[in-house]
Amino acid sequence: MDKTPSLFDRLSAVLDTEVGLTFAIIGASFLFSGVVIVFVLVWLRRMFNPAVLRTGTPAPGVIRTVEITGTRINGVFVYRFEVEVTPREGDPFRAWVRRPVPPHESMHAVPGQPVTVRYNPERPQKEIALAAYGHADVDTPATKEELFALVTKQQAEKERLSADGLPATAIVVERTDMPHRVNRIGVVSRLRLKVIGADGVPYDATTMAVIHQQRLERYAPGAEVPVRFDPASPTTVAIDASRSMTVNPGEDPLA
Repeated sequence: MDKTPSLFDRLSAVLDTEVGLTFAIIGASFLFSGVVIVFVLVWLRRMFNPAVLRTGTPAPGVIRTVEITGTRINGVFVYRFEVEVTPREGDPFRAWVRRPVPPHESMHAVPGQPVTVRYNPERPQKEIALAAYGHADVDTPATKEELFALVTKQQAEKERLSADGLPATAIVVERTDMPHRVNRIGVVSRLRLKVIGADGVPYDATTMAVIHQQRLERYAPGAEVPVRFDPASPTTVAIDASRSMTVNPGEDPLA
């Protein structure tokens, strides 16, 4: 009996081989894509360190070295900072921190810039994240939810002072910008102010404000800003945005 494979058998073998190879290639592609996605997610998690931002120990630091990597996230370059950290307890140390830096933050991405970090005391050089530009208070909220809750409270206070507060002028002593944005253009900042009282005697006050990224220079240290304060509690102040900026039609009046 002739056992030579028929044309049908040959075609079936070819199809089986090609189909099997195709499925193998597709499977390998999905596997590779899955590995890449997992790698990217782990890399992003390590870069932003959300757990460290929530529970890490805060400490002041200073940027010593700045490197611009070739990596972009949504078109924004990722920077690599070497930060010298001075813990309130323990010896100073240096660590590398990665962070996306949009153009309006580039003014902070320079050696010598004071920053606030949060870190894991057990692994300070591995688990560390940038919490704010400038030396923020220990109780400065680190997470987006905590920070926006504080901003919401401050905005309510601002509305109250707009109606009942007294006008005054203040000098910006320090501005600490938080690494979060409102509608992508509002920079959340903590302002330490020297308020000129009605009697001409200056006093210290602190407030939170949402500042349009194109108006940050108006709130640089040394700048004069209009404020309103509570006459019953003069250290309770808010930026008087109605006297400090022109609101374009359709634009939200950010401080």
